[in-house]
Amino acid sequence: MGDGEKAQKPPHVLVLPYPYQGHINPMLQFSKRLAFKGIKPTLVTTVYLSKSMHTRPVSPAHHSPPIQIRTISDGYDKGGSGEAESTPAYLASLRANGSRTLAQLIRTLSEGGDPVTAVIYDGFFPWALDVAKQFGLAGVLFFTQSCAVNSVYYHVQRGLIQLPLLGPGPKRVSVPGVPDLEPWEAPSFVHKYGSNPFWFEVVLEQFSNIDQADWVLCNIFHEMEKEVVDWMSRKWRVRTIGPTVPSYYLDKRLEDDQDYTLHMFKPNTALCKTWLDSTPKGSVIYVSFGSASDPPQEQFEEMARGLIATQHKFLWVVRESHRSCLPQGFVDEITHSKQGLVVGWASQLEVLAHEASGCFVTHCGFNSVLEVLSLGVPIVGVPLWTDQGTNAKYLEDVWGVGVRARADEEGIVRREEVVKCVREVMEGEKREETMKNVNKWKKLAKDAIDEGGSSDRNIDEFEGKKAQEAHVVVVPYPAQGHINPMLQFAKRLASRGVKSSLATTVFISESIPAQFGPLIRVRAISDGYDEGGFGQAESTPAYLASLRVHGSRTLAQLVKTLGEEGDPITAVMYDGFLPWALDVAKQFGLVGVLFFTQSCAVNCIYYHIQRGLIQIPLSGPRPKTISVPGVPELQPWEAPSFIHKYGSYPFWFDTILDQFSNIDQADWVLCNVFYEMEKEVVHWMAKLWRVRTIGPTVPSYYLDKRLEDDRDYSLQLFKPNMALCQDWLSIKPAGSVIYVSFGSMADLSEEQYEELASGLKGTNHNFLWVVRESEQPKLPKGFIDEACGSGLVVSWASQLEVLAHESTGCFVSHCGFNSALEALCLGVPMVAMPQWTDQMTNAKLVEDVWGVGIRARVDKEEVVRREEVVRCVREVMEGKKGEEIRENVSKWKKLAKEAIDEGGSSDKNIQEFLASLMK
Repeated sequence: MGDGEKAQKPPHVLVLPYPYQGHINPMLQFSKRLAFKGIKPTLVTTVYLSKSMHTRPVSPAHHSPPIQIRTISDGYDKGGSGEAESTPAYLASLRANGSRTLAQLIRTLSEGGDPVTAVIYDGFFPWALDVAKQFGLAGVLFFTQSCAVNSVYYHVQRGLIQLPLLGPGPKRVSVPGVPDLEPWEAPSFVHKYGSNPFWFEVVLEQFSNIDQADWVLCNIFHEMEKEVVDWMSRKWRVRTIGPTVPSYYLDKRLEDDQDYTLHMFKPNTALCKTWLDSTPKGSVIYVSFGSASDPPQEQFEEMARGLIATQHKFLWVVRESHRSCLPQGFVDEITHSKQGLVVGWASQLEVLAHEASGCFVTHCGFNSVLEVLSLGVPIVGVPLWTDQGTNAKYLEDVWGVGVRARADEEGIVRREEVVKCVREVMEGEKREETMKNVNKWKKLAKDAIDEGGSSDRNIDEFEGKKAQEAHVVVVPYPAQGHINPMLQFAKRLASRGVKSSLATTVFISESIPAQFGPLIRVRAISDGYDEGGFGQAESTPAYLASLRVHGSRTLAQLVKTLGEEGDPITAVMYDGFLPWALDVAKQFGLVGVLFFTQSCAVNCIYYHIQRGLIQIPLSGPRPKTISVPGVPELQPWEAPSFIHKYGSYPFWFDTILDQFSNIDQADWVLCNVFYEMEKEVVHWMAKLWRVRTIGPTVPSYYLDKRLEDDRDYSLQLFKPNMALCQDWLSIKPAGSVIYVSFGSMADLSEEQYEELASGLKGTNHNFLWVVRESEQPKLPKGFIDEACGSGLVVSWASQLEVLAHESTGCFVSHCGFNSALEALCLGVPMVAMPQWTDQMTNAKLVEDVWGVGIRARVDKEEVVRREEVVRCVREVMEGKKGEEIRENVSKWKKLAKEAIDEGGSSDKNIQEFLASLMK
């Protein structure tokens, strides 16, 4: 087979359900959907089950090949679980033998030229994820139970729900997105804690390694449980792909998909159909308690008498093993009266879809729940164990498609309760409302799985990405102002399903969360100063040299390790300050993505210096202006300080020029601006490199609001005192407060603090001033007490919250690029007091290009005097120029939001970048 043919082979996924009908069928149905979409699924089950199943050929559509069945061993190949001494013994054997034989199967398929791309495994098999990762495969967790039930189990597993629930003061169960549950409404393993210890361990162990799963697929449709699905999606890459009911009963897009293909019991379909055909429309009670439930004999007695007393016809599925539990003579009695029919098994879908069926008395197993929602039949819930109590709660109180039968103190639903519930659903006043809900959910189920529906789109997304999972290592320079924009961009990638590993130094990694949402994990590399970071180094040059040597080595180790762990890297996205990261990327044949955290104008200047196109020093007898494409002409003092004050910081000068040493080898150059901000210089840069603007990387809450819970930068090297700030701001008039901050690194002189303090008081405006703890001794003596009332000094604040507050009218800033972006996005006029590095050029853009503020001029001693502070603030907040600035501010705020919102310039660029990674 040639390379071209190999490339055409469809992705191959193994589908591994727990070996029981209620688990196999939904995963087999999902396999049919995958096959319909062009994926090759192989159903993996135990040796014993593969020989004992009642099946017909599994062919999901006329153009798709049959789904193959492969076997693994549970250690009981001759008798399955029935051969085992106990359930715990069976589960232990299944884990040990299943892991071994699943690994053998993957190896055999690969050696036979049919390699596997992903393993889709039942939640009851967390060990299957370990096997998948051992071979570098995508691991896909498939939940066969409801999201509400799994959320309860997760909270128990994490110790967030204390057990037992029962006691002197019974506890309600309260978890996000799920209505409060009474103890008896919780899953039985939780409600009756200790009743099934081995199954309790199984359901909790589903979450033991869930954080390593690449996808979490849920057999529901989004509208069923949208609140809890949204909550789960913040933790894992969750997608709803249900209902996994045969296509014939929903969208009819899969030819010949009329049943589940697999039955552990043989249905007596001909008898059932003949009997149903002879009964009036909507007159039959269908009764079934599934393939695993085991009601006591007393319950069979009460159910039998109750059904007769309803005076409705009924079709009751009683498995052969339970036939002896029926009252003596019961079958003959109902046969003679022609009121009922008892069968050993039935095709439930055909019965529910028959026009004669008017009500379904069910144990509320989740597959039965999905079927009844999809086929539109009212329910009487008689939950028995496991998840069924919670499912019944949803059927009655959330979806409104039936009623629950109440059990007595002995756990038995009495005959009178059976009669009451059936009559309420089939005859009572509630029937009209129930039928309205039944029809609503039937339509929603069909819409979800039909072309373009929520589940169909999710399956398309999964089908489109599982073969080539994108995983990006994000390597920022280890300082807050560099980490935050790159972390924010990683959040944008995660919102589109792309996994990121944030690679930062050991020292910083120990002070931040281990992950930011389900798709962004923190990984450590070394800068050679693992115990103290930058502060441990003898000097800045020593730190930068150590970071290059140790960072290169440990980044390479990280890339190699992730590949060996089955989590290979697609691309390395690196800060411009770390060009050596591109060399590491190319060493492994990876895509190299340069990320600029400063403005394009500044980077354009640095490039021209690095290429010898601007001669320095600029100062001298005849100072030179700077002229580069797309950037307004700059006076020497408007250039970045490393150029204007040539020689002042030789090590930083080398660092910023070194960004361009290998830029021509970068596959992409991403810029943290939006196109409209610097379109002339972006256009020029795009002639040299594959440049795309992807900003502003300000949290989504302040822009398009498309990323849930993205309200801040997640990383703060200093702790903000926001309660104090909010309380103080909330009592100030709209637009009355001057916000003052010089960022996380600026180092003002004591004289500048004196002038600024006096100037702020001289404005006669309220002010909120952020002065870091290390800088507070530079403030004038007694200033903080003197300013009390009109002014507030804090050591740190959440800048976004302050800028977004309606009382903020002006921002006195050092013009760090992140601060400039935030002011543009949140619409706050600026007074610029640039200190060093790129800030002078940013201030030029703020005043002369964007028109959103003014620059404070320094004197010969390079200090902004108090009179200048007063003049600038009043001009922005009171003067005529202030009106023009506020108009511009509103314009740029709107443009920033539009750029990152759906269909905007940055949004399109991000989409283009991601599409290239998926190829």
